[in-house]
Amino acid sequence: REVGGIAGKASNTVINRCNSIEGSASGSMNIGGICGNMIENSIIEECYSSINISGAENNVGGLVGRAENSSIIDSYVTDITVKSSADCCGGLIGLIKDSSLEYCYSRATVSGEDSVGGLAGLSENSVTIKNSAALNKELAGTNKDNLNKITGKGNPTMNNCFSLLNMTITFVGTNSDSDYTHKWSVLDGTEKANITDIISSLSLDKSVWNLSSQYPVHK
Repeated sequence: REVGGIAGKASNTVINRCNSIEGSASGSMNIGGICGNMIENSIIEECYSSINISGAENNVGGLVGRAENSSIIDSYVTDITVKSSADCCGGLIGLIKDSSLEYCYSRATVSGEDSVGGLAGLSENSVTIKNSAALNKELAGTNKDNLNKITGKGNPTMNNCFSLLNMTITFVGTNSDSDYTHKWSVLDGTEKANITDIISSLSLDKSVWNLSSQYPVHK
């Protein structure tokens, strides 16, 4: 439990400009590319991960497995795989609770059981997601109702959030429907077909981000 590329657990901690670039992170619950479990006003800022993530249980994310009373800012995940054998699996965060996510994006391929999302698997209580984008290639899950591009399940406050129109979304339930077609949900944010259009809409800080390539990176 609580496995992260940088920290297993962070409490009242700032993780700034730390990156996970080689290897993988795996375990049971609360698994993330940067931090497994962040709580008590912790902050992740200007970080990225490019390591594959896998978990046998809940709360598996490209950056953070579980975030509560915390903030993730100006961070991203590259073209990796994030896989959970259970619930709450997200391209950035598995479970986000009473926290905020701002100026972030994910390109991960994400798969899990229930509550699977391009950015967050499950959103609980007071969550804000703003100026962020789900640029994932594919999402896969076993519950059609909780399989969405920004957040798999929940009711976050979303502002200026975008997702790829042509993202592949696959239902892999035991009664798999080969004709399943994902229908737009408010949890998908604003869909756009062009990555460049999405990035230009995020209002990223040019003092933090290098915007010269298709996918922004930190300066």
